[in-house]
Amino acid sequence: MDPRFWLDHHRIFVAGWRGHRGWRGHRGWRGHRGWRGHRGWPGHRGWRGHRGWRGHRGWRGHRGWRGHRGWRGHRGWRGHRGWPGHRGWRELWRFRCTSFAPTQMVCLWASYRED
Repeated sequence: MDPRFWLDHHRIFVAGWRGHRGWRGHRGWRGHRGWRGHRGWPGHRGWRGHRGWRGHRGWRGHRGWRGHRGWRGHRGWRGHRGWPGHRGWRELWRFRCTSFAPTQMVCLWASYRED
């Protein structure tokens, strides 16, 4: 892949999502809002200018990932508070360098299965 992707991924783990530059610095405008969002498309309107299809909802009415199909849509499965030790990816990432045993990994992943 693109090395910039991995650098960015690592930076997300280190600095968290808030410092993340989002899609704008990433691989030109191709990664940006489907195809319609680039300035070079007719009338350069992104999705902002497209009234119609759910009207003008604005960003206030947009609940993000939180209102969307329970907690399953949120950071894989692991980010929910109801999982043991409410650990999301942040805490899992801390186990990176601790004593690494493959069986331990298997147990860790097996404990996250949904059944």
